[in-house]
Amino acid sequence: MDPDQLLQAAVRCGLQGLVVSDHDFLWDGDELQALQDLSGGRLKLYRGFEATCREGHFVVIGVKELHGHRSGDSLVFLARQVHSEGGVVIAAHPYRQNLLINLKPFPEAFLESIDAVETVNATSTTHQINTSLHFSARIQRPAVGGSDAHYPEAVGAACTRFVKLPADEQALARAIRLGHAWPDSARLVAPWLKPPVSP
Repeated sequence: MDPDQLLQAAVRCGLQGLVVSDHDFLWDGDELQALQDLSGGRLKLYRGFEATCREGHFVVIGVKELHGHRSGDSLVFLARQVHSEGGVVIAAHPYRQNLLINLKPFPEAFLESIDAVETVNATSTTHQINTSLHFSARIQRPAVGGSDAHYPEAVGAACTRFVKLPADEQALARAIRLGHAWPDSARLVAPWLKPPVSP
């Protein structure tokens, strides 16, 4: 979808903030500001990108540049660069890569590379949501949601709620890392999920 469609869809469904996270591409700050201006203040925009690693897809938030990231890099290499800037690495729809089929022991470096788990998105099934929530709890990482929208109708189908809307990308990354956020969706099938206590 084009940026205009994205903004209109986000405002229409009541989102207050939006992370623009194209595959292996980080928007330029000036480009994002132009889109922010186009929103007329109705939406807070953040930059991020969805990294294609050997181990699967990972959403990165809180970095200023790609640091030489290329599709197919290892997760550990990616996380080292991201964490050095205070950013976060989110396991995106891990159930699609069969990461969660057998909850076997994972290498320590792999687990240390993940800061949060996307537990629900626009195409999640009930089984995928519950399995990824279980994975999030098992590795003791915060659960988040994301629309993973490739078309306007999917925008806002799933989201992450925050105790307070973060001021910038670094604050957004910090809130996710600290668990001051939780996944939400009209189809979320885990009513026991509660918002975190306000810090």
